[in-house]
Amino acid sequence: MPPCIHDEPIGEKADELVDVLNQGGRLECGPEATLGVALPECVSSRLEILPVRGATRSARGLPGDTAYVPRDLDGDLRAKIAPVVGGTSGIVTLISESTAGKKRSAWEAIRWVRPGEWNSWMADWRLWPSISPSDPLELLDSLGKIGPRTVIWLPRAERYFKEPGAGVGNKIAKALRELLHDVRRGPVLIIATLRTKYWRQLTAHPAEGEDLFPHVRLLFAGNGVLVPDAFSGAEMDRALSSTDPRLADAVSRAEAGHVIQDLVDVPELQERHDTARAGERAILECVVDALSAGHGSWLRRELLEKGAPLYLSQGAIGGLGDQWISDALTELTRRGNGGRSVLIERAPVADGEGPSYRFDDYLERRHVRDIARPRLPDPGLWDVLIRYADQGSLPAMAQECERRGLLEYGARFYLRSAKEGQEEARLDLAGLLHRAGRIDEALEQHACFGAGHEANTTAAEMLLSSARPKEVIRFLERLVEQRDRRATALTAMAYNDLGQREDALRLYRDLAQRGDGQAAAVAADMLAATTGVRSAVEWLMSLPNHNSPEILQAAADMLTDHEEIKFALGTLHNLASAGNHHAYLLGAEILVAHNLLEDALDWSETAVEYEVPSGLASAARINAMAGFFDVALTHAATAAAQGNPEAFTAVGDVLATRGLIRRALECYQQAIDEGDESAPATAARVAAEAGWVTEAIGFFRGAQRYQQPPQPEELAKALCRAGCHKEAFEWYIKTVEIAPPDILVPLSDFLLYEGVVAHAASSYMRHANVGKGQALHWVAEGLVAAGQAEADTDTRLFERSLGPVVVRSKKLPAAVDVFTTAATEKYAPARMRAVEVQLQIGRYHDAARLLKTCDPTDPRYATNRVLALAGEGEFGKAMVELEKQLANSDTSAVASIALSLLAKKNSKEQGIALLERGISAGDMKSRVCLADHLRREVRYTDALDHYLIALVHGYTEARTSIETLFAKMKDRGGRQRLRKYGLTPDGRISPPWAVSTLE
Repeated sequence: MPPCIHDEPIGEKADELVDVLNQGGRLECGPEATLGVALPECVSSRLEILPVRGATRSARGLPGDTAYVPRDLDGDLRAKIAPVVGGTSGIVTLISESTAGKKRSAWEAIRWVRPGEWNSWMADWRLWPSISPSDPLELLDSLGKIGPRTVIWLPRAERYFKEPGAGVGNKIAKALRELLHDVRRGPVLIIATLRTKYWRQLTAHPAEGEDLFPHVRLLFAGNGVLVPDAFSGAEMDRALSSTDPRLADAVSRAEAGHVIQDLVDVPELQERHDTARAGERAILECVVDALSAGHGSWLRRELLEKGAPLYLSQGAIGGLGDQWISDALTELTRRGNGGRSVLIERAPVADGEGPSYRFDDYLERRHVRDIARPRLPDPGLWDVLIRYADQGSLPAMAQECERRGLLEYGARFYLRSAKEGQEEARLDLAGLLHRAGRIDEALEQHACFGAGHEANTTAAEMLLSSARPKEVIRFLERLVEQRDRRATALTAMAYNDLGQREDALRLYRDLAQRGDGQAAAVAADMLAATTGVRSAVEWLMSLPNHNSPEILQAAADMLTDHEEIKFALGTLHNLASAGNHHAYLLGAEILVAHNLLEDALDWSETAVEYEVPSGLASAARINAMAGFFDVALTHAATAAAQGNPEAFTAVGDVLATRGLIRRALECYQQAIDEGDESAPATAARVAAEAGWVTEAIGFFRGAQRYQQPPQPEELAKALCRAGCHKEAFEWYIKTVEIAPPDILVPLSDFLLYEGVVAHAASSYMRHANVGKGQALHWVAEGLVAAGQAEADTDTRLFERSLGPVVVRSKKLPAAVDVFTTAATEKYAPARMRAVEVQLQIGRYHDAARLLKTCDPTDPRYATNRVLALAGEGEFGKAMVELEKQLANSDTSAVASIALSLLAKKNSKEQGIALLERGISAGDMKSRVCLADHLRREVRYTDALDHYLIALVHGYTEARTSIETLFAKMKDRGGRQRLRKYGLTPDGRISPPWAVSTLE
């Protein structure tokens, strides 16, 4: 076996290599010379094509290499090799930015079998070196012995051309060029692979200075084949159609099509994680718990040094040695074959700080983000996090603590953040205390800000909701003096609560003078109660913004609420006669509201004559309603010329209600041309409701330019209602971020229509560049999301019942049909998803039958088989299979099986025992199911204990049940203590604590 390229220092070998090249000056020749191994006898593992590692392979009994997924580049690669097979020596260099399957593509290319033939097209060739890598000396010494029909295998070619130095690399390239041109020993094929950065370095023409790699550049010139880092949509489909389940797993996990990287890195990463030694395991447990507590991805070394020992006994720590943290971090950050490591290290970002570490993305997803079982961090870790966590993570961890009911810890996180200069943390702490009913302590946090600080308005709202109006007035005095609108409104409310109506009215009137329409309406109501409606209306008409829609509506409502229409109009006529000509506009609006259009026209035209602001716009709209469209457009044009283009929009709205869509859209366009930025959105909605697809999309784009577009789902639904399903989904999927299938939820009702699923899938195929099977799977997941949302809504309306909950949404059965269709299109993951949804909706027989066609090595197979057996009443068989899962610490099926047992007359004790086993294994779903059962058995105290433990573990759905139990137990004191002080990490109601003792 040749020595590894790095067995001895490259620098020491350089002179020896040059000596070898200078002996005789030329390579040996002779077609009889042979070197290497016959290509049919080669195995990929000898050529640095690494097998898939990890538990996945061994558990499934699969071969080391995955099945090959034909790449889009294979045809180009074979086209470059074909002349060599025909007798002309050549070189092919496969290039990629990162790990991309270069060696595997080359390996498959040289072993290709032509259609209609039995043997590989290079079956009589040899390959050298017979085991890779070689080193530069071995390569040079052997080139003279290379015979015809030999593949020279040079993966990671920078090891031969760059790492030994420019002089040596250049001489190797020269020797290879001579071999390629030596027809007596041809044909030979050189296969090289390079990362893009090395390709550029070795082939670049120097801008100035010495040309370091002239022969290397000439060797590689014109023979590169670019290997994309990510799979294309077609390649993804081919991977999913493979019989090798590892490929489907990789496709489902890989981000942005990086399937090769996933296959290379993930199994090794998972194996390293699972086989970590004690010190490494302690660090990993600390990382997982910190992330579960809400910490950001990057954790400082100091935190790991203080937190990791919590996961080891004193004896274990003593046996690890003084440097165990450093040794463990060195191993965890060691890069594997694919360049990834279990933990990623980041250099200090500021002076005085140590390095930080984070999980590899895959490991973080698997062990934190995607974990179904809620995790409670080690109780001792909270204190470590409070002291050593990254400052930017403190608010998120405080929020996570409040979510779990750990109020004291949440307060401590906020306090540390505040001490480190984040003053908004005190406001967040005040919010936590307010929600806990601890108003005075919350106010103490607000008191840290000055009297004129805007934070005091939040404190005032808190006081007002707590029926403490006097304190509101005192709290906001300075802000009211500064004419802060919100503070003034809150103070007015406080005066009103105290019965000091004159002070309240004074403040409301002040706000009204400053343009606050809501305050004007409140003040007018107060005036009407004391001085009469006419006086209140006169006051409204005297305001600077008296012609605004808010003021006009308030005046109209007041008049029609307190008087009959004829008396209201009489009042307005008197006001108008006295010079308040705005009354004509108000009268016109009242008449329109009562469908008296002819009279409304007279009033509006009179308002125009008196040049009442907004009179032209009102007259335009009323004339349109009366059918006088030419007059309406004339008024609208005049209004637009005076700076009110919204008049055209108002006319367009009337035309749209009459079904005159073309004329309506013309009006909207005129409004847009005159400067109404709200008109494009309105026009888009009208066009969509009418099914005018092109116009709707065009106006939507116009609305985007004004940053006022309607929601895409709103427009798509309108198009669907108009029957334009194909066009709606095509546009919608093109417009929105299509990655999550949840985007289909708003349109899911239309997916039940005949043919619409096919339209949606076709659109997704085009825009996501995926195959039909994957597109159908995506649509099915959208139906599942919609059906589950409907089921969750139904569940909230009813008490939990014993036994499996049968979901009645039509969308889940429809999803099963679409998954099944996707499976027929050779999209492997769809089959198991169909099984899972069938189990969810209670179709156990169908699920069992379909499961028989699924891959038994799929990790979900065992759980779904247990659930299907139990659903069909085969409890004996189900329990046998469940025991196998429990032996592997898999509790995913425990709660469902136990619920089925509890629903049977003679199996209650067996069901309870099973739930207790699940609880012992840390399954929170089992704990909540047992709590539900105990509640129905009227064992409220025992049920409450379980719910509280579930809550502190992060199972927030338990809150509703906890509230219900306190009500049934009539334990107001316990409920108040829980609300006020929260929980301890062991799931008990916390003893009293005060913020002052935490600072």
